[in-house]
Amino acid sequence: MKSLYILLILVVFSSCFGKKERKIGLLMDDFVQERWEKDRNYFVQKVKELGGKVLVEAAQGDPKLQLEQAKGLIEQGVSVLVIVPVDNQLANEVVNYAHQKKIEVICYDRLITNGMADYYVSTNNTKIGEMQASYLVKRKPKGKYALIEGPTTDNNTSQLLLGHFNILQPLIENRDISIVFRTHVNRWAAEEGTRAMDSILKMGLKVDAVIAANDDLAKGAIKSLEEKQYPAEVLVAGQDADISALKYINQRKQAVTIYKPIQLMAYAAAELALRVANNDKSPMNYTSLNNGKKMISTILLDPITIYKENIKATVIKDGYISEKEIYEGN
Repeated sequence: MKSLYILLILVVFSSCFGKKERKIGLLMDDFVQERWEKDRNYFVQKVKELGGKVLVEAAQGDPKLQLEQAKGLIEQGVSVLVIVPVDNQLANEVVNYAHQKKIEVICYDRLITNGMADYYVSTNNTKIGEMQASYLVKRKPKGKYALIEGPTTDNNTSQLLLGHFNILQPLIENRDISIVFRTHVNRWAAEEGTRAMDSILKMGLKVDAVIAANDDLAKGAIKSLEEKQYPAEVLVAGQDADISALKYINQRKQAVTIYKPIQLMAYAAAELALRVANNDKSPMNYTSLNNGKKMISTILLDPITIYKENIKATVIKDGYISEKEIYEGN
């Protein structure tokens, strides 16, 4: 229903904007994960369709650089900043500077916590964590689990972790499941997943299932399992629906990923950015989310669980990826 709601508001928004071109600043973290190029491209496309222009910067994981890039975009005359924060708290420096210049800030995908950011557009990350854990628990209701969680500098990490334990905790208390290993990585990168899985195997821990906080971490964990020729089947969960993850799922190397409706999310952020840029004060039914300091106006879209049997009915049918990209060479 939320996805349908977003589509409806896109139609309404499209009739609301004047002809004056607005500059929108888009501050990315990096493009290490393949999904981020899709987010950027969809966002730029939609803003252009609405008569605006996007200026894009990527901070390469450096929060100080992201602040300097924000200042540069504001100097170039952007009306709004849309940001994927490198650090969920240090990014408040971007928000504070933007507000000094009378520029509003939209958090994209990752929430800036304990500050005064104006809007948040994302998926329900706690639900994503619940969906990852739920799928594995359905397949492996008893066993030893390992958790490879994301960086603590990203607010999504705490939301995902909450979702994981919402599902796992009752089973832990019943002693059906035990958490034999849990770590937070420094970066959302495959080598971090490999390093974590290497540690598990070096300690001689038996593991039946691994929940990785994204598909790159899952990819790294799978690489470690293959290199060490781990003798038992290990169910691995990720999220983002990266092409490599979808291929792994088709090959039964990875059990599940979670698909964020990136196109709808990017379009919603673009529509919202133009709405703010044009000072459109007409009422909207936002969700409210506590960022630790205030309630922030939020648009949340629902994620989708992706496993081998529903790939064609979901990501392929949605046009997110082609059959050729997944199945070619398999």
